[in-house]
Amino acid sequence: MMEQILIEFKGNWKAIYEELEKLRDKIKNREKEETFGLDRKKQMPFFRIFKKEIYDNRELNEDEIAQNVNLTQHVYNLVATELKMTGFWDSIPAQNRLKAELQKLFISPDFSNLPNIIKNRKAITSRVMEVAKSNHYRITEI
Repeated sequence: MMEQILIEFKGNWKAIYEELEKLRDKIKNREKEETFGLDRKKQMPFFRIFKKEIYDNRELNEDEIAQNVNLTQHVYNLVATELKMTGFWDSIPAQNRLKAELQKLFISPDFSNLPNIIKNRKAITSRVMEVAKSNHYRITEI
């Protein structure tokens, strides 16, 4: 993210400063974010994906929070189990199996009634895979 700011605003030090301040504020505010019993570093990235893609990033009521927490836990458990396989990121079949399991979960009776989940399931799956890859070591640590 910081590299992206430096590249995008190359030479414009005022804009770089402003963007870095925004990033710093975002990081500070993330530490204050309610976690609903989820692990801040391992599970909350998935929760945020679902909040954005399923609920359009709006404030959630208690039932929606409970559904999102439940979905987050299911997805996290699936991802964590698969990532523990040796060579997961080198195995296209293993990655495809995880994607298929995620899609099956999204269209299951437990979650298919969530707004936008069916429509956005491919984008959600892609984002989950991106977060899983970038947080691989964090997710697999004991």
